[in-house]
Amino acid sequence: MNLRHIQTIASTAHALYLSTTSGLYLCGHDIDYPYSLIWSMAFFLMDLLYMVTIAKSVDSTMIIHHGIGVVALIPNLFTPNPIYYYISSIGFLSEISTIPLNICWYLHDTKQTSCILYKPAGFATIILYIPFRLIGFPYTLLLLFNNCYWVLLPFAGLLTVLNYIWFFKLVKRAIKLN
Repeated sequence: MNLRHIQTIASTAHALYLSTTSGLYLCGHDIDYPYSLIWSMAFFLMDLLYMVTIAKSVDSTMIIHHGIGVVALIPNLFTPNPIYYYISSIGFLSEISTIPLNICWYLHDTKQTSCILYKPAGFATIILYIPFRLIGFPYTLLLLFNNCYWVLLPFAGLLTVLNYIWFFKLVKRAIKLN
């Protein structure tokens, strides 16, 4: 197993952890959500460091994506606020779509596209993208605007645009594979 695959496993574990804690927070469970966000910031920083120092070919949009993740988590360190946690938890629910995406990426990278998991994971990625990224991020933008988080608006706006671009690429690839 190479370092790139270890990074994918770490990304999948992070996505599972953050989407779960975000969902639990939104359902009213008594968890230490700010702690989850600190762990998430640590993951984004570690992954950014990996991308800019070790990874051979990284799409610049992924560096932007992780940089935005770090910026979005800065208010957690200075101004704890239930409204911020609510907005963050809505935004970070999007990580649930990362789990099947990483499964597809790993299977593709290891040339196991005939594996029984490949197509269902790809389908799940596209289906999960719709509510959690294509609808969730514009809703997050609206919440940021309505709650005067002006500084985060451009970053969330850029992330929303990236999600729509990535969705287009995913659908285009899915159509080409069938």
